[in-house]
Amino acid sequence: MIDRAPSTSPSKPSFYWSPDERRLSSGDRILILTDIHCNSSRWHHSSALQEWFRVGGIDLKTNRVGFFRFSIDDARALLQAGMPPAPWAQPQTFGVVAKRNAHDKGSTMGRYKVTMTLVEVPAEISAAAPRLRKVCESRGLAANASVGMWSALVPLVEQQLATERVALSLTGIFKAADVRKIVGKNVNVSPVLKRLVREGRLTLVGKKKYSVTPPKVIHRADWTD
Repeated sequence: MIDRAPSTSPSKPSFYWSPDERRLSSGDRILILTDIHCNSSRWHHSSALQEWFRVGGIDLKTNRVGFFRFSIDDARALLQAGMPPAPWAQPQTFGVVAKRNAHDKGSTMGRYKVTMTLVEVPAEISAAAPRLRKVCESRGLAANASVGMWSALVPLVEQQLATERVALSLTGIFKAADVRKIVGKNVNVSPVLKRLVREGRLTLVGKKKYSVTPPKVIHRADWTD
């Protein structure tokens, strides 16, 4: 059951049902509760079929429970963040924060670049997750995920994660070719390097040269030599 009145106990938060299905959007912070319902649709009659995935989840900002829809690009970003491939037999143990980066060079066309980050979930919300999963299923979520449905994504994600690890382990100034020598000469490492620059983890030094961005040091006014 979804709570009908606010809880007076801080260790037992209240949850409310949201009837409107939402597209997973930039800035959303959710905990995925259920397995996936997969479907395909077209934007226009002549468009190619596009895969969509529907899950039940908790909005961690508002404690509202409802359905969220996401794309194959979002699925790839979830795997990159460290979420296991579907099917999901249990609620996730980590929440996810979604971020959609603007198109390059001001373009308004094409796919957005998506980044997902895993975040810890308060213990009191994790404790309620199995109960809320059943609520989502009772509200009409018919999961049809199958083992291996994201198998085409997994090797690419593993390759991207390997490229990220190599790039962040290098010292001094390096080029994409230096990363490629380690991860494989046929691997396209440039998209990963560009993403790491956007995330502030690499710094672009000159033309197509990089260095690992040093950690930020916070200076306080009350510090003394």
